[in-house]
Amino acid sequence: LLSSAASAPPGAGITWPSATSRSCCRSDMRVAPPLLHSRPLLAVRGSAPAHAAVMLSPAAVPFDAPTDWFVYGHLHFILALPTLTLLSLSPPLQRAAPVQKQAAYAFIAFIVVVGVVQSFIWDSYGASLGIWEFNPAKCTLRESIPLPVEEVLWLFHHVLKTALYQLKAFELVPAQTERGVPSAALRGGVSAALLSAFAFGGWQRARLLSLRAELTPPPCGTG
Repeated sequence: LLSSAASAPPGAGITWPSATSRSCCRSDMRVAPPLLHSRPLLAVRGSAPAHAAVMLSPAAVPFDAPTDWFVYGHLHFILALPTLTLLSLSPPLQRAAPVQKQAAYAFIAFIVVVGVVQSFIWDSYGASLGIWEFNPAKCTLRESIPLPVEEVLWLFHHVLKTALYQLKAFELVPAQTERGVPSAALRGGVSAALLSAFAFGGWQRARLLSLRAELTPPPCGTG
């Protein structure tokens, strides 16, 4: 048996699970992602050691949720309470001039568009790779997108929350107009930090693409 396995081409005899038959789609199971790795097989009768690709089956273990009634929507409600309290007691832009309000609205629109778009792409791509998944018993899933409705709403929720808190912080902390424009060293440091973040994002994307290539099953009929 070992001799025939050692002589078999890599990938032969492997059953690749489809996305629709994965056990991780069950709402009551938590599974680890499948791993594709190469390990040496013991050779018999003088045959040379060989390597065969082995698909590890996800080890499904029951997920014990602390409660059955607490779902994703409840998190939205809890995290919205501080924002609603701020808007009701001391909303921002109450004493702002028209030009300040116009700049604030443009700022909020810009932050929402950039934050939501990039977060949606990142979140959807990670979900399509199986890096993270969502329990259908705790959220509302749709066939058209890999993210639940509550997750898409959260993209808007947390970006708007951050923008409103920043506007309020601008009102609480007075501007120091006597300091003038930022120094060249400060501008250079901020530019370097942004470039570093951009490079890190590209590196992470390359890692995800490499991981996807490793976990993608080979075409039918190929060894």
